[in-house]
Amino acid sequence: MNILGIFGGYYNSAACLLGSGRLLAFIEEEKVSRNKDEKGFPVKAVKYCLKCSGLKLSDINYIAFPWQPLKNLTTLPLIAVKEMIKRFFSSGAKTTPSSKLPAGFHDLLVLLQGAESQTRHMISAGLRYNGIDGRIPPIVFTGHHLSHAASVFYASGFDRSLIYVTDGMGDDLSTSLWIGEGKSLRSIKKFYFPNSLGEFYAAFTEFLGFEPYSHEGKLMGLAAYGEKDDEIIEKIKKHIISYHNGKYQVNSLYTVNGAHDYGERFTNLLVDLFGSPRLPEAKIETFHFNLAHAAQALLEQASENVLGYYMKKTGIKDVCISGGVGMNCKMNGHLLHALPIEKIFINPASNDAGSAMGAALALSMQKGVDPRFTMTHACFGPGFSSVQVEAVLKEARVKYRKSKNIPEDAAKALAQGKIIGWHQGRQEAGARALGSRSILASPLSKSMIDKINKNVKHREPWRPFAPSLLAECAGDYYSLGKMSPFMILAFTVNKDKRRIIPAVTHIDNTCRPQTVTRSDNPRYYDLIRAFEKKTGVPVILNTSFNVRGEPIVSTPADSLRCFFATGIEQLFIEDFIVEK
Repeated sequence: MNILGIFGGYYNSAACLLGSGRLLAFIEEEKVSRNKDEKGFPVKAVKYCLKCSGLKLSDINYIAFPWQPLKNLTTLPLIAVKEMIKRFFSSGAKTTPSSKLPAGFHDLLVLLQGAESQTRHMISAGLRYNGIDGRIPPIVFTGHHLSHAASVFYASGFDRSLIYVTDGMGDDLSTSLWIGEGKSLRSIKKFYFPNSLGEFYAAFTEFLGFEPYSHEGKLMGLAAYGEKDDEIIEKIKKHIISYHNGKYQVNSLYTVNGAHDYGERFTNLLVDLFGSPRLPEAKIETFHFNLAHAAQALLEQASENVLGYYMKKTGIKDVCISGGVGMNCKMNGHLLHALPIEKIFINPASNDAGSAMGAALALSMQKGVDPRFTMTHACFGPGFSSVQVEAVLKEARVKYRKSKNIPEDAAKALAQGKIIGWHQGRQEAGARALGSRSILASPLSKSMIDKINKNVKHREPWRPFAPSLLAECAGDYYSLGKMSPFMILAFTVNKDKRRIIPAVTHIDNTCRPQTVTRSDNPRYYDLIRAFEKKTGVPVILNTSFNVRGEPIVSTPADSLRCFFATGIEQLFIEDFIVEK
């Protein structure tokens, strides 16, 4: 049985292909379309999945789509009416009278157009208009949060797990908890939109001058520079968010329900509470740092309250986390340290892109084909042979040479303080580079942070970098010493190592590590091992192979363009070294 999972038309468009219950291919549309945060139909991702597996559309038994369009015609209009009534009777509504409908629901007509027949047409037209011929297979709609739950539990290798799904909105839900056991997934708690931790965090992301539903990672990084400000925290807890006994409540009058004269994801009431929002690229003041710190801390505390309550209630200590908020590695690390979690799994594509994978996994299980596996790597995207790469290099007429030992030569360059591009094997899934499409450097000098941010990434100077390290050395370098193959958990760097790896130690002494094993990525492992032999440190700096505002590179041509447009000093691409 072949199942094509797709998600598009909202955020994080992606496609995934399962063959006989086995994950054959997965990629986000932005990586092949080259449009950051691609929201359209994932036609290029679908074409890649079919090509990779050697299948035609007529070979696909089902298309799985992680949304329930019926919710757009039933639950969501009722929620909109309730929110209008809530705002009408709220005292704050009198100060912000400009919106006739809650601003978060101005696109209600668009949602209504997402009814089942229109969504089927979007999928069929997306295939046909882009030259994908053949019989359109039956389209099956799976619940959005069910898909998120499936994307982690069925890929975790766990026999039994508590699953925490939290995002901005999926169908009519914003947070849900599940128990995964064997082949089954059972919902045990639901929080309905607009009571949303994702919307809470998006509101502060945009208020601080960043793009909501895209730059939440910037808010997370900024938070480490702030300090606890009791006045800010008390204001937020009094007016916007509360949590107790396994429940949280986000006041939608500050997020989606009200006049939005200053931003898309926060209302004028947030401006009344904290003053004018920061404009993009404006100077970041102490207040902004402290506000980011407060938003991050309250997200962590609310999630700790909910997840901790249900861990105690169920007695389950193995945990899966998914949904867009699950991309917040600082929150994930906090939960791992604060709660009695024994094992944890988070899909590297836990955002909506991963729901395409989850939809395919969930449908496969429903059809009687067990798709469970243990995800130890994320390399399900395009790969290119050395023959293909050399053809591109010759066409581009660049200076290159073939290496007898790529890991050894790369380690030598890193030990010399060079910044290198690393393009090897199949592309990784998710927002983080994991040793397939990476920019690498030595972590031994703090000055490397400014060098890469200024000369290569062209991004804000306070943005941190992450370490890749040999898995067997994890306990020597950070708290708990647990495996973290997907760079999606934050840990505290051990005190005696902070001065050794300053370029990958954030200002709050945390890091977002990737543990590397030889079985999952032999060439990358050998590189780090070779670097250790030269420096005594089994750690390198790893950041995504892209510049600010662009997706991670995918093809050899993408890597060449990024290499020659930035301060990257050498490119190691399959068996070749490209020079400038």
